[in-house]
Amino acid sequence: MMEEKKAQLDKVRRAFRNPNLRGWIPRYLLTILEQGDDIEDTLSKMGQVMPKYCEPRKFATEGLQSLDEGSEKQNDWRSLLVELSPVVRNFWVDRYNNYINPNGRYQALLGFADMRERYMGISHESSVQLLYGMGWKPMDTMCAYLLSMTTNRMYSLSPDAVREAVRLDREAAVHLLDKKVLGEEIVHHHFSYQTEWQKLWMEFLYLFCGFEDQTFLHM
Repeated sequence: MMEEKKAQLDKVRRAFRNPNLRGWIPRYLLTILEQGDDIEDTLSKMGQVMPKYCEPRKFATEGLQSLDEGSEKQNDWRSLLVELSPVVRNFWVDRYNNYINPNGRYQALLGFADMRERYMGISHESSVQLLYGMGWKPMDTMCAYLLSMTTNRMYSLSPDAVREAVRLDREAAVHLLDKKVLGEEIVHHHFSYQTEWQKLWMEFLYLFCGFEDQTFLHM
C-alpha cells in the first residue's frame, strides 16, 4: 500500500513541477510535497493543510453558482490528489452532491479526466472509475461525452470510458436515446441541440457499442 502511495506521490510531484500547472498550486503545499522522503510524514502534513484548500466556493447568488458550474473550463489541480488525500476525496464527493446545475457534473468530469491524463498519464477510464467510487454516475459520463462532441470542444473523452459507462448502466444509455430525456439531463441549451445529441448517441451505441435493438432507429 505504501509503495502505491509513493508511486502516486512521485507522479504528483512531477506534475506539480510542470510550469503550466505550478503557478496554480499553493506554495505551502508545494513546499510540503517537495521536502523530505518520509512518505507518511508528507501525507500527514498534507492532510493538515488540505481542508483549507478544499473549502467550497461561496457565491452571492444561485445564478452565479449555476453559471460557474456550467463553465466549459473546469481544470482543477485537486483532481491529481484524490488517491493521496481523504480530504480531497471528500471534496469531490461533496461537490457532486451540491451542484445546482447538472451540467456542472459533466463539465467537471471532463476536466477531471483531462487533468489526470495530461499531467499524470492516467487513462480516462481509470479516472472515471475513480469518480464512480465517489458517487458519480455512468449517466454523467454519457452526458459529458455528448457535451465534449458539441458545445465543449476544450476536452475530449475516451470512447472506451463511455462504452464502459454504457455497460454499467445500459438502461440509462437507452433512455438517453429519447430527446425529451436528453433535454432533461443536459440543461440550459437550446432545444435544437437535442437532435444533434440524439444523432451522436445513436451512432455511438449502434456503431461503437454494437447495439442490435433497432427500435429507436425507426422512431
